[in-house]
Amino acid sequence: MKYAIIAAIAAAALSPFALADNNSTIDYVLKKGAIYNIMGIGYSVVWAENGTYTADGFSAIYTGEWRRDGDTFCIHPSGDPETCSVYPDGKSPGESFEIMSDLWGPVTVQIMD
Repeated sequence: MKYAIIAAIAAAALSPFALADNNSTIDYVLKKGAIYNIMGIGYSVVWAENGTYTADGFSAIYTGEWRRDGDTFCIHPSGDPETCSVYPDGKSPGESFEIMSDLWGPVTVQIMD
């Protein structure tokens, strides 16, 4: 039993959603979700630990895959090419910031509380 608890704690610590003491903007986006305003339309996005996501907006549900590389966050919407953006440091839940997308141009991101 003791080993099962230790294994569960270790697995949680290695999860891409485990928030470290010094949380990055991407950590918060992954853990809390975010609203992406793309060309005037808001999309609520939830990220899964298995590297997939679901976005709800414009009366439709969209899916795809995500990955991160340091402060760069990439999404690969189903049926579209992958796009990567550098996320700024120091943003917390409830805050907004702007990223530049190869596909959609400027995108405003608000981290959910």
